[in-house]
Order: sequence, then structure tokens, then C-alpha cells
Amino acid sequence: MNANARVLKRLKMARTVLIMDHPFFGALCVRLKLLEALRGETRTLATDGRCICYNASYVNQRSDDELAGILAHEVMHCAMRHHTRRGERDPNRWNEAADYAINPILKDAGLTLPADVLMEDLFRGMSAEQIYEALPPPTPGDKPPDLADRPGAVLDAPDPVQEDAEWQVAVKQAAQAALMIGRLPDGVKVAVEEAARPRIDWRAALRRFVQCCSDADYSWRRPDRRYIGFGLYLPSLRAESLPPIVVAVDTSGSTESILPVFAAELQSIVDECQPQATIVIMADATVQRVDRFERGEEIAFAVQGLGGTDFRPTFEYVEREESHAACLIYLTDGAGRYPKLPSAVPTLWAVTDTSIHVPWGDVIHIELD
Repeated sequence: MNANARVLKRLKMARTVLIMDHPFFGALCVRLKLLEALRGETRTLATDGRCICYNASYVNQRSDDELAGILAHEVMHCAMRHHTRRGERDPNRWNEAADYAINPILKDAGLTLPADVLMEDLFRGMSAEQIYEALPPPTPGDKPPDLADRPGAVLDAPDPVQEDAEWQVAVKQAAQAALMIGRLPDGVKVAVEEAARPRIDWRAALRRFVQCCSDADYSWRRPDRRYIGFGLYLPSLRAESLPPIVVAVDTSGSTESILPVFAAELQSIVDECQPQATIVIMADATVQRVDRFERGEEIAFAVQGLGGTDFRPTFEYVEREESHAACLIYLTDGAGRYPKLPSAVPTLWAVTDTSIHVPWGDVIHIELD
């Protein structure tokens, strides 16, 4: 038996260990072909959702238990669909975030991982997207690490849409099978449920909410100028009847990173729907600042107040001063004291923390892309 055949045999034995002792990972691992890496492709192991490519030299340096753990690591990247979810994010930073997301789960499941893997309790229970935003961006001028050196890299899927759909089905089936025999680790179960959660485009949901609060209609009297250059004469949105809208921002510090993206999207919606005015409230435990922007004015968010969060003063202010508003949009992490009764003003909570339960009103979860 030559050296390459021995390496492949060891990997297949590690895969068999997963099938016997960790059926969730084992059932998914058999979906992935084991292929020796091309020169420079990886100096460890990597996956694109269709195969696991391996560096024979690296495999020879790992114990049998570590090989089983590393194969499970690659499988978990696919199960969490890290190979289809990167988007335009930096590949190296995304790989780090994905590793931080799954390694504690693998360790808790009783798998053995190499000593140099990325592990940080601070990130336990967080998604790769959340960890990505928490990691510091690369310093300008620094040479980025080579993905080929990552101890278990996740590569982009050749066909992200198809891969995403196929892996959702495969993961659900593997989880159900492991659960039936009582062999699905709790951490894996939670992670799989999170990965399977439908991800609704919050921008579209925000736009729909404002439009639904409007009596706006479309008018041919003034064609939409954005399309005239293309030879298309389409009706423009007529929204003279839309009363003021109120936008409240929780300034306790939890929304700082998302505020610029949220503000840009809101400006676009206001430009389209043309409310009579946009009332911007900055609030923490009290109402700290109120600004009014008339139709056509550019909206500015002057953050003021960094204390704890109590939503009640904001709603008391709206009831007292803006009771005829078309709607209220509240940007917050969701942690705070709520009014006991729903507001008479239609309310949309734009929440940054998906773990927070909001007692009433419509809710969208905002995540950075």
C-alpha cells in the first residue's frame, strides 16, 4: 500500500468512527468526497460542500481522534452552510468567524480537535455573521493570511443557491435520524435550528411596513423619472396622505454599528413614500432628543444618551405629541422595559438581538450583511 492510499484509508476509518459514534456528522460526511488537494489548494483540509480536500502531509501529523474531529469540523461548516453564506465578506475573516462558531459545539459534542484551533467562549452561541462583525477588520497594509494554511478552511460553494437548498434538506434528515436514536448533541441541535431559521430581508420588511401604513397610490400624472431614461413610463407613488412617521432609536449603545445602514435604508423609504414629516426620537431610559424633518429634508440621526433602556417614555411622548402618526419604528436590541399595552400607533420593532422576545407589535430582525 503506497503512502497516499494509507492516508486515504486513515480518513475513511475516521469517517467510520463518526458514523458509529457521532451519527449526525457521519451521515453528512459520507456526502463529501475525499480528494487529495492539488498543489497549494490547502495545507490542511478544506471543503466547498461537495468534497473534502486534504493535504496528505497534514493528515499524517494528526492522531486518529483528531482526524475524526477535523472531518466533523468540515461537515459542520457545510451543515451551517458557511460555504454558501459568505456573500461579499472578507474570506479570511469569514473563515475565522465560522471556526469560532462551530469549534465549541464540536468540543461539547465530545470530539477531539487540534490544539491550535480557534476557540473563544466569548463567541459561544453566536452565529458566524455575528462573530464576523465582532472581529476586528484587517489592518490596512497587512498581508492577509493564506486560506490554504487554515486548519479546516471553508471554501465558497460552486453553486451557492443549489448547495444551500440541498444541505438544508440533508441536515434536517441527519438531525432527525440522530435525534430518533438519542444521539444528537444539544449544541448541534440548537445550531442546526438557528441555521435553518428563515432569513427575511429586513429591508424589504421595513419598506412593506411603511407602505402598508400609507394610503399611498400610484399616479400616471407624474411618471416615475427613474425609468424614463430607459424608455419606460411607469406611475410614480403618490403619498400626499401619509401622516408623519416616527422613528425612535435606542441609544443605549446596542444599535451603534447598525445605525448607518438602517439610516440609509430609512432615507430611501422616506424619499419614496414622502410622509408629511419624519420625527426622530433619541431615547435610552428617557427621551433625550426629538428632531423633526419635513418632507424633502434629509434625515439626520444625532445620537444622544447612552444610559439604560426604557421604552415607556418614548411611547408616552408619541401618545402625547404625535398620536396621529402613521407608524412608529423603534430600532433597538430589544432589551428594556415595555409598556404593558400595545400602542395605538402601529409599531414596528427593528431588533438587533434575535434572542429577545418582544411582547407586542410587528418585529423584524436586523443583521449586518
